[in-house]
Amino acid sequence: MLLESLIELRGRLEDIPPSDHVTRPVAWIIELDAEGRFLGWVSTSTGPKDKGLDDVIPTSRRTSGVLAHLFIDKADYVLGLKIDKKGAVHTPRRQEAFVELVREFLAQASEQDAPTVRAVLAFLTGDQFPLAVEARDAKLVSADWIGFRVDGAVLPHRMRAAQKFWMARAAAAGPEEGGARTFACAVCGQEGPALATHPVSIRLDGEDAALISANKNAFESFGLKRSEICPVCATCAREYGEALRFVLSDASHRFRSGGVTYGYWLREEESGFDAFTFLNSPAEADVKALLAAPFRPAGAAANLDPNRFYALGVTSNKRLVIRDWITTTVPEVRRKLAEWFDRQSLRVASGPHAGQMAEAHGVFALASSLVLDIKRISPRVVPALVHAALLGTPVPFDLLAMALRRAAADADNRLTVTRAKVIRMALNDHFRRQQPDRQELLVHPELNPDDHRPGYLCGRLFATLEAVQYAALGSTNTTIADRFFGTASSAPASVFGRLMRGSQAHLAKLRKNKGGTHVALQRQIEDIASRLPDFPRTLSLQDQGLFALGYYHQRAEDARGRLEHKNARAAAADANDDLRSDDQPAAPAQASLV
Repeated sequence: MLLESLIELRGRLEDIPPSDHVTRPVAWIIELDAEGRFLGWVSTSTGPKDKGLDDVIPTSRRTSGVLAHLFIDKADYVLGLKIDKKGAVHTPRRQEAFVELVREFLAQASEQDAPTVRAVLAFLTGDQFPLAVEARDAKLVSADWIGFRVDGAVLPHRMRAAQKFWMARAAAAGPEEGGARTFACAVCGQEGPALATHPVSIRLDGEDAALISANKNAFESFGLKRSEICPVCATCAREYGEALRFVLSDASHRFRSGGVTYGYWLREEESGFDAFTFLNSPAEADVKALLAAPFRPAGAAANLDPNRFYALGVTSNKRLVIRDWITTTVPEVRRKLAEWFDRQSLRVASGPHAGQMAEAHGVFALASSLVLDIKRISPRVVPALVHAALLGTPVPFDLLAMALRRAAADADNRLTVTRAKVIRMALNDHFRRQQPDRQELLVHPELNPDDHRPGYLCGRLFATLEAVQYAALGSTNTTIADRFFGTASSAPASVFGRLMRGSQAHLAKLRKNKGGTHVALQRQIEDIASRLPDFPRTLSLQDQGLFALGYYHQRAEDARGRLEHKNARAAAADANDDLRSDDQPAAPAQASLV
């Protein structure tokens, strides 16, 4: 299904790089006018570590022999110089091979392409060439790729005729076949020799990788060698490879997060809809429009043949490792995305937007909240979240464990809104699987005073005791959350007695200095504690998640109360200003000077 979908896509693509071409950084461009006169060097690098702008160039299995590329190559072929720290060594045979290849292409070039080719050839064989060699930048090294630009516009190596010329040369050399045995192609079913290696190179994470490859004995079976394990004919291998390379490199079909690269496409292109834009950095206006859009129920027959949606997630380990493969329909993706953002709903507990409902977050923001270092995001985390967003699958329960571990360890940002979102989604999906008929088990986007589960109540009480400490002492070096969050969230009975006793001194201080605050916090403690018959000795992973959300919800509810109080005071002040302005006598009229 995967290969067939890619080949179908290739049939609809016209202007994509053909096989026997790869993406490489091109560091230098030689500028020529329409007659082939040298105009100067252009560097495409932006810094010391930048190797230049990525471009699609011809490739080949070049070994120690002489083999030039058409219109673009390294310095030893374009300039006839091998440059290193010791200086420059002339390589005339390689430069002659480069020039001869340009002549060979000119002999069969069309009238439209011939002037560009003549300009390059005139430069390479004329008196302008030594000037360009002398004028080269001192930073140019042998490993740099060098191309041409003619008359300020045309890059000869990008000409479609030049690409076809290169492919014809590669085809004339013959594909590398697996042996004398014939196989039925796994895609088209045609009998023929299977390719030992597939012709299209996929560049990912700085290395070339193959989708179908068995270059070690451990991957081989039944006497089949290399790519014979999945026999594919030369035509199908080229077509699926070109399509795959396109979707993994084109910005409009590529999504990368947490080390996983996704290529995605539709059976029929649709304007105005890009599912992975919602998963990358969703704009709040677009999310609101998606949530407000009317959706037909699943299975509705309004469209008997809805547009198909495909997404392939891969990583590279000298071969492409498939991490995810999604095939569904565009209407279903829209519906599941709306559900995904609804599942994310949560009130903000801290920061500049405290007390407000949180904006939507992308997959990377959610995944990075689970690890200390974003480089350590597991390759399975991002696909799990993408699946949950596009297919509506449950957020894996082990992501809850990851979020709780980070909450216990991260004293500065214990429960960020993204971490709390992952906890809520994982918990709710777990409850839906275990007891689908009990909606009351689901955790709300904000504080639920009717949730009497011990873990949730313990989390609320812990947040209230922390608020008592802050109200009495202000900002301190160490809060009770810094010292006791991990223990309180896993073994409440061992620590809550001590915390309740310690809060009495703070409450006494508040009673003397902040009577209103004392009354509010004392009532809150009594209300929560009255619903707890006793403190649990231990909390399961599920209850630890409830503790975290109870703690988060209570803090968010307190922030919402402060925000409402602030807005009410601002509104009252504006009303008083309006009343005072109405009471002022009218200003006397100015006497006319006329």
